[in-house]
Amino acid sequence: LWFIRTAIQHPFSIILFLFLFLFGAYFCAERSPALGQETLGQEVLEQEADIPIIGVIKSGARAAIDATKNGKIGVIATEATIGSGIYNRYIKENDANAAVLGKACPLFVPLVEEGLWEDPVTDEIAKRYLTELIDVGIDTLILGCTHYPMIRSTIGRIMGPDVTLVNPAYETAHELKRLLQDTGLESGHR
Repeated sequence: LWFIRTAIQHPFSIILFLFLFLFGAYFCAERSPALGQETLGQEVLEQEADIPIIGVIKSGARAAIDATKNGKIGVIATEATIGSGIYNRYIKENDANAAVLGKACPLFVPLVEEGLWEDPVTDEIAKRYLTELIDVGIDTLILGCTHYPMIRSTIGRIMGPDVTLVNPAYETAHELKRLLQDTGLESGHR
């Protein structure tokens, strides 16, 4: 663990200085370049800084918990995110009875980057990835990669109308808006 702290020490010091003196909140993405994965960077900031820390993964997990009716939550993301178990951990911390099934969908990223959002190839790949989640009866699906909302319509069509799709970036934006309103920091400009 010492080497991780050393790796983030200098960027963390700069970020902490800026936040303490200039900002009222910090948004921590899935993989913050300055801090490494959200888990470590966000946890360190939460311990050291006296400002709200808003993370994409926690926001998505909370929204999924609120949305599920049967307690079966699916997560699609990169292999690294699924392998880390971070969504599972955050969901279980807040709802011990939830069943979480993660599925890595690595081909979604290049399909999105190639602009194949509404394409038979994307449909076929999505069916292959999502069948397992359909078979276990999830009713909520977290789109755990920033690329995946671009193929939301394809994913939604394959999952069916009874599955709620959660976009963590959207949920994070709403959480930040609520925070700004609650603290009186919202500018009022649109």
